[in-house]
Amino acid sequence: MSRREGGLLAVILVLLASIAIGIVVTSPQVPTNSGPLPTATSAADVLREGVVGSITTLDPLYATNPAEHDADALLFRGLTRLGDDGTAEPDLAASWTNSADGRTWTFQLRDDVTWDDGEPITADDVTFTFLTLKHPDYDGPLIHAWSDAAVERLGRFEVRFTLGTALASFLTAATQPIVPAHVLAGTPVASRRTAAFGTAPVGSGPFRLAGLGKDVAHLVRVGTPPAGGQPALLPTDPAASPTPTPAGFPSADLPGIDLYTFATPEAAAAAFRAGDLDAVGGLPPSAVAGLAGLPGVRRVVYPTTVLTAVIFNLRNTGSPFRDVRVRRAFLAAIDRPGIVATVLGGGGTPADVPIAPSSPFYDPGPTAPQRYDPAAAASLLSAAGWKLSGAVWNAPKGVVGARFDVLTLDAATNPTLNAVAKRVVADWASFGVAADLTGLGAAELFEGRLLPHEFDVAIIDMNLGSDPDLYPLLASGQAALGGTNLAGYQSAKLDKLLVAARAPADLETRVARFATLQASLLTELPFLSLYFAERVELVRDRLVGPVPRQIAFGSERYGDVLTWRLAGTPAP
Repeated sequence: MSRREGGLLAVILVLLASIAIGIVVTSPQVPTNSGPLPTATSAADVLREGVVGSITTLDPLYATNPAEHDADALLFRGLTRLGDDGTAEPDLAASWTNSADGRTWTFQLRDDVTWDDGEPITADDVTFTFLTLKHPDYDGPLIHAWSDAAVERLGRFEVRFTLGTALASFLTAATQPIVPAHVLAGTPVASRRTAAFGTAPVGSGPFRLAGLGKDVAHLVRVGTPPAGGQPALLPTDPAASPTPTPAGFPSADLPGIDLYTFATPEAAAAAFRAGDLDAVGGLPPSAVAGLAGLPGVRRVVYPTTVLTAVIFNLRNTGSPFRDVRVRRAFLAAIDRPGIVATVLGGGGTPADVPIAPSSPFYDPGPTAPQRYDPAAAASLLSAAGWKLSGAVWNAPKGVVGARFDVLTLDAATNPTLNAVAKRVVADWASFGVAADLTGLGAAELFEGRLLPHEFDVAIIDMNLGSDPDLYPLLASGQAALGGTNLAGYQSAKLDKLLVAARAPADLETRVARFATLQASLLTELPFLSLYFAERVELVRDRLVGPVPRQIAFGSERYGDVLTWRLAGTPAP
């Protein structure tokens, strides 16, 4: 993962943050469930969960929406997995070592795990997976993510990665699902997107696919045949393939999970209200508020790594925002707690720095957060040379009203972000600073305006990930045209701290480095952090087990799925 290409992936995640987490999704082309939902294998034993999106493929190298990512998280494993504290733990890998320069990672694989068809999982599968992602014919969503990572097989259960840049976050990236070489090696990469594997995958996770319908994926516990026989809806005979339980991995308590897909949040909410679902998530705040009070329903709240932020274009030497006092004043004029309470329905945490409070790298001690304080904002602007004329602030050099443009996503693409941006602009207007808000489609905003640096101010979502690498967003070298430092902020001092924070080290050392970086971010304030979003999963009381944990993507909520069970059903 090169600094430029890895940074490009980071910007793509900025664009896709709300979709990946499942906060809100609009997919008008997806068929909507209508009428009664298809009958599950055994309604008493199967968890019925609703997700917004569609399932076109279950090949994890081509998954693009929450429904596909959710299913793949249950069907496949990576070299690592994320633990309860958000740090990487062994999964298919038994252990790993890192070279002194931090660029070479060597993984020892477990030798006691198999694919669903009974074949062993080996280094051949790992190298095949990542060479596919680097293949010139690969056209999936991860096309740039692994361009600067070399992979080689050292032995049957040993594999080595060599990176162009030392990255501690590589262990988080190693959660990438691995696919079976013995099944896919004969399929040309150019044909993978439409290959049969996408609808009949051979996986390694705690569940396997029993069948795939138009609006539902039936997953059954590995090692356990589906109870009650085969639904007529499904084309696949689950008895046709072996279902060994991989040695060394505990079996899931749930006999099965039926993932129902919906075109809109409204359709998913209606199915949950009707009692057709046991769980649903990724709904907008208005829908959550209308369902959370139903009898026997509770909220499971997952803090996320999706940050909503105000980005100033600081490249113009005449920009008033180059003065940190002005940036701090504009932050003090935003009622962030009020936005979280009203626009988000309480589904977020006000942020002071781009490191989530739920992250193991967040330092709660020395922070001096900027509160909502219009009086303090006025003092800061006055100190920066602004003049108050009546109820309007005038920037230095007589720029009356200091009017500027604010860009964000339009309401059709992301209604929550658009509503937040309107509230921010309204707070500034009531303070005496006028701005023109424009909502754009995703491609027009990011490719047409932000990346070419054609903007004054932007309000966007950024998914910073479980191991927050802020280098792509703030490094001076990424401020040039084509780079991913959207603000154009440049600081030699900050550059050194960014490099240190992303370098591999033991957890204690990295926490200390992030504390130093955090203190600098509070002082320099390169952009305004508004809040970190939360994902709310609504579950009925019959589901026992989900425990809140920090997630970067909605599918990471399955991190403790092995402990989930349905009330009144015995563990396997």
